[in-house]
Amino acid sequence: MKTLGILGGLSWRSTTFYYEGINAGVEAALGPMHSARIAMWSFDLQSFFGEGIDWRSDPLPFVAAAQRLEASGADGLLIAANSVHLHADAIQSEVGIPLIHVGDAVGQAARSKSIRQIGLIGIPATMQENFYIDRISQYGVEVVTPTVEQQTQWGELIYGELFAGEVTDSGASLMEDTLHYFDNHACEAVILGCTELRMLPRPVGSLPALDSVDLHIAAATQFVLGKD
Repeated sequence: MKTLGILGGLSWRSTTFYYEGINAGVEAALGPMHSARIAMWSFDLQSFFGEGIDWRSDPLPFVAAAQRLEASGADGLLIAANSVHLHADAIQSEVGIPLIHVGDAVGQAARSKSIRQIGLIGIPATMQENFYIDRISQYGVEVVTPTVEQQTQWGELIYGELFAGEVTDSGASLMEDTLHYFDNHACEAVILGCTELRMLPRPVGSLPALDSVDLHIAAATQFVLGKD
């Protein structure tokens, strides 16, 4: 079994999804009492917000954490957040072990389902920067983002409610409106491109969803089991 290094704490709730999912996959494959070999660096998320702080322009904290995990004996890396893949290339260039990229997991799943056009929901960084969309586009999939107003609303909802573990009617309403927008723009499915989005209900009969967490966990589990 390989050792997986996880950059977590982004938020801690999202990290628990990954930790539980990967261990459940290893147990299912190998039997009871088996669990994954995991080394983890957990960030204090709040430290990335405040006056004069811009996590989007500074990869150094993430690179340093990845290097610590590599030094601890990790055979591969995983970032337990879609948005922090903004720094995936910077991290990969400074370590000698592979990084399991969420965009590859999502793109491969979309291609396997013959999806040609797909909607994307996440925090503004994920929807506005090219790091995520371009990675998925390599698999022959066109990515559609919500309106600018909806993107702002998603940022407010995710940071203001979901990161704190709160689920309100406003989230369900925004999800419905966004999925309606995607449906009107010929999307065949939607990417849940933020780990906390799985906390929100989706309308019955809405577009099929590709949950980035589930797909990323599956790829990580295969890596840990030596089946990558």
